[in-house]
Amino acid sequence: MDNNIWKQAYKLNFKGNNGWVLSKMVVLTNEPDLIKNQEKLYEQWKTEVEQEFGITVSKGAYNSELLVRIISEQEPVYIAAKWLCDNLGIENEISSYDYDEAVEATGLEDKNIVFDIFKEYVEMIELLKAI
Repeated sequence: MDNNIWKQAYKLNFKGNNGWVLSKMVVLTNEPDLIKNQEKLYEQWKTEVEQEFGITVSKGAYNSELLVRIISEQEPVYIAAKWLCDNLGIENEISSYDYDEAVEATGLEDKNIVFDIFKEYVEMIELLKAI
């Protein structure tokens, strides 16, 4: 069984003793579910920081924040949200009109797409574009 997640984005942080914070955004495609395997992200970034900056960072100074988790690009809610992002300019809060238009344009049934989750997906897609 394939347990890979199509898209994941994390904000990784190392916090220094003097209050400084070193942050990095990471986007992963078709990787295992790293929500359950944060050790891998920590070790990869720790190595990069040590090589690039000569700083050794302890695990206690590290944290990560999951920003995007899209299981599959075939999910109906992703398809509708992606259509909205690609075809309509998003300038304000996503409305039920935007939702209705995206569902209708993609030929999906609205019973398969919860409005609040749709809004979250639009935000995740926009974040991925910005990273």
